[in-house]
Amino acid sequence: MTRSLCLAVDQQDTAIVNILLASGVSCDFEESDRPIPPDPYFHQCTFGIPPPLQEGDFIAPLVRAARAGNADMVRLLLANGADPNIGYHVYHNQEYDGLNLVIPIHFHCGWVVQVAMELRHLEIVQLLLDSGADVDLPQPVWPVRSHTCPLVPRSVYLMVTAGLEAAVAAGKGSGVAI
Repeated sequence: MTRSLCLAVDQQDTAIVNILLASGVSCDFEESDRPIPPDPYFHQCTFGIPPPLQEGDFIAPLVRAARAGNADMVRLLLANGADPNIGYHVYHNQEYDGLNLVIPIHFHCGWVVQVAMELRHLEIVQLLLDSGADVDLPQPVWPVRSHTCPLVPRSVYLMVTAGLEAAVAAGKGSGVAI
């Protein structure tokens, strides 16, 4: 059901999002929903069987809305219990590609507030901070032996970190110069 919510968020279909939320669909995936990463040493021919779900299929609806810069959708999801401290992790993919929407980001693994700040969606940063986003959390870690996250370029990391610190210090996301 949460994957259906993800699709509706990707399509920016507020009517369907409202229907799903009213039906009790969770805004966040459970940790047990996430697939085990593929074994890089095991290659199997599937003969037309669809590929297994990948980690990118389990990026939370709130992260998707923040990446797209849709403040109204972020507001709606937060009002319906989305976790403002939700993390995400994407294997072997530096871009989110949902419905031909490609948004390059440098934080392959991180928190939704970092994505919003990197993309300079300051209204969304403020919504997340007002909802309890914690900018001092350590980077999320997924228990995967065969994967290491690519490093974030120093200039991007410093811009995001300084922007978040300024937003917290100001108490308001508006007027933060980055």
